[in-house]
Amino acid sequence: AEYRIYFSRGCPYNCSYCYVSILRDVYNEKGKKFYRARSVEHILGELRMAQKMFPKMARVKIDDDTSFAFGDDWMDEFLEIYPREIGVPFECLLIPPMLRPDMMKKLVDAGLVRVQTGIESASSEESKEQHNRSPGNRAIMNFAEYNKELKLNIGSAAPRIQPLQLEIKGRDQVGGNPKVLLVNDEEIRFCLKEVYDNIVHAIRVALEQTPPELAADIIEKGIVLAGGGSLLHGMDVLLRERTGLPVFYAEDPLDAVVKGTGAMLDQMELLASIALD
Repeated sequence: AEYRIYFSRGCPYNCSYCYVSILRDVYNEKGKKFYRARSVEHILGELRMAQKMFPKMARVKIDDDTSFAFGDDWMDEFLEIYPREIGVPFECLLIPPMLRPDMMKKLVDAGLVRVQTGIESASSEESKEQHNRSPGNRAIMNFAEYNKELKLNIGSAAPRIQPLQLEIKGRDQVGGNPKVLLVNDEEIRFCLKEVYDNIVHAIRVALEQTPPELAADIIEKGIVLAGGGSLLHGMDVLLRERTGLPVFYAEDPLDAVVKGTGAMLDQMELLASIALD
């Protein structure tokens, strides 16, 4: 069963098509504080009550149009307590300008399995002039690309604290009829095992061919993960267990590779001096 909840009242935005902008006019609230976030404890209290009333509650749907538009202190408190006390997979709505990769990664670790967003128009000009929205096409594309890279649905490289399930709809290849299956994260992990094993093997081969002085540096400072694929849940845990080395994420995993490549191409002499045969 799905339980739907609001984390806030009002909205920090004033989109022309939304009822919130109408309410601002009706109640003469323009220019005033019209957005109120509930406290973490207030939200968790409702969810605890919901779990008692609905023992089969399997997912939480956060219905705010701008879920998690809160400060860092609020987020830290929620992300610490929710997995421990509620522990139910949840989904939410976010708008592209709210995308913060570090926040999204933490939400996934806390149990986020799905994100929804709305796109009013493919025209930035129309969005701004008619809808009073200005996300920009680049922000929309970044939002879609990052969520795809995070593989929010169910994929993982190591067991999750809270097991996840996903409903899969498609055609039965044997009978030919439409069918719905429920799969869990352990089954998906098993399907991806060969991919993980190949990654680990490639890393071990690279380490075996690494010069002693560089190997000593890796042992001391660890492996740094970069690229969208590294953001698959538990990838750092898997590599840490398989290699016995410290594993960390780059500051900006999605863009680190291209930025580093650009920097090295500006220093060809340095690149030639460190390149391996």
